[in-house]
Amino acid sequence: MHHMLFYRCIVPRTMSASSVFEPFVNHTGEECYFPGEMEEGTLPTQYCTDMHYGFAIGGKTSFLPEHLGIPIGQDEEEYYLFQTHMDNPALQTGIMASIRMNIHYTPTLRQHDAGFLNIGYNIPGSPSFIIPPRSQDHRFSGHCSSQCTQKILPPEGIKVAAAILHSHNAGRRLKLQHFRNNRELPWILSDDNFIFRYQLLRFLRKEVVIQPGDHVTMRK
Repeated sequence: MHHMLFYRCIVPRTMSASSVFEPFVNHTGEECYFPGEMEEGTLPTQYCTDMHYGFAIGGKTSFLPEHLGIPIGQDEEEYYLFQTHMDNPALQTGIMASIRMNIHYTPTLRQHDAGFLNIGYNIPGSPSFIIPPRSQDHRFSGHCSSQCTQKILPPEGIKVAAAILHSHNAGRRLKLQHFRNNRELPWILSDDNFIFRYQLLRFLRKEVVIQPGDHVTMRK
């Protein structure tokens, strides 16, 4: 197993969440990357993009600090998608897997709401990267530009309490960089010896503030 991902599913205001998701509550699952067009019997995953939690291979059980909590139960009709990414390179048959995610919740609100900000490199319509043959040091960069943070962040900015660096087997070095007013600030997280099977959610010693107008880059 590579990952477990937990998404909140949100439909446009003109649609009813129960009418869209209720028929799939007991669905047995399907391919994550190639589900095809929106057809009868196909999970409506296009509405499930608000990541609430992620677990990667080599990770450990994570508990948020006491002042942070991921909000759930905000709407009367609220649905979530639980997604797992599996790998079977040897094409073995007869493998049975039982996977479970335990989520602890409390009716007592924490001081601050926590969420996920994903920054990376992506080819629209494809889950893959294209790396030239025999490349020794091919690099990718994913950006959340100053225009992006100006648009999506609140006026007071956000505080980064933890981060996870993610790549697949071809990844060797990863760094999450932070820029403000065309000046590079101390990087948020860096790993010059990335190992695919050891991907931890790492809590920062000191929370980092990302302000509207800052530029954040993920290099791998």
